Amino acid sequence: MNGLKLANIELDRKILADMAMNDASAFASLVETAKGVLNNGTACTAKKCETSTEEAGKPVALSKDDVVADDLKKISGVGPQLEGKLHSLGVYTFKQISQWTEENVKWVDEYLSFKGRITREDWIAQAKVLASGEETEFSKRFDK
Repeated sequence: MNGLKLANIELDRKILADMAMNDASAFASLVETAKGVLNNGTACTAKKCETSTEEAGKPVALSKDDVVADDLKKISGVGPQLEGKLHSLGVYTFKQISQWTEENVKWVDEYLSFKGRITREDWIAQAKVLASGEETEFSKRFDK
């Protein structure tokens, strides 16, 4: 329930129970939204929710077992070592990077000591192109 509240989804327990019984896919989507909010640096207790400064802005992590990993080295500026670091953060797909917020970029920048590299090399724009199935100039050269 706390994750739903943080995601600005207001539903009472009866509605949630009805949704769980009658619309499993919608319920699963709500659960994933709540998990994403909670895994994105928000710690909740029964009485209050607060954002951990250490985790605030951390991108949503995926489990390696739950995703088909993209070749993140197709993003200009990402080599094998950096790809490994991104994987250790639970970042495996172009779609994940394409959805990063300014806070996510800042968190990854600071966590990996990039000093503005993500913005300078425009990872998000590259990831959006690659996630759509298209190629960037760099990724076209990458496969050669």
